[in-house]
Amino acid sequence: MAADTIDPILKMPAVVKITALSESSIRRGMRNGTFPACKRLGPRAIGWPESVIRAWVAGTDAASASPGDQPIGPSS
Repeated sequence: MAADTIDPILKMPAVVKITALSESSIRRGMRNGTFPACKRLGPRAIGWPESVIRAWVAGTDAASASPGDQPIGPSS
């Protein structure tokens, strides 16, 4: 990111919405190292830079799609 651009911090509800994962799945992923670590914002607040979450989502989408995948649905 450019030095003059601010990367917003996303709190858990926004991360749940963007990733379509539950809060417990996100916490489990952080423990297992399969989800980006959060930043401590205060005694009871955590968050992630938006760019980190967007990059993680883009990476998981690319990793889950293989070249031989066929769309599911009625054939024409």
